[in-house]
Amino acid sequence: MSLKFIQVVLYVKKWLTKSKVITKYTDKSAEKVEEALHKMHEGKLKIGKSKKIVKSPKQAIAIGISQADKLTKPSKNSKTKS
Repeated sequence: MSLKFIQVVLYVKKWLTKSKVITKYTDKSAEKVEEALHKMHEGKLKIGKSKKIVKSPKQAIAIGISQADKLTKPSKNSKTKS
């Protein structure tokens, strides 16, 4: 792993724990962000339907957070029957 990748991962961990985001994001979110950053550096992380390769760490962080949100939020189509 490159030094730049390690620095970005450490920055993300510090940012998630020190900022006010800690109440909003969990350890699962941090794991998803790490996965996204790792895939980005391997060249395997792609954007949505266009399938363009992600080159920016900021994009990778945003993708990781949105993936974590998808796991925690219920989908719009799922309605509970009462």
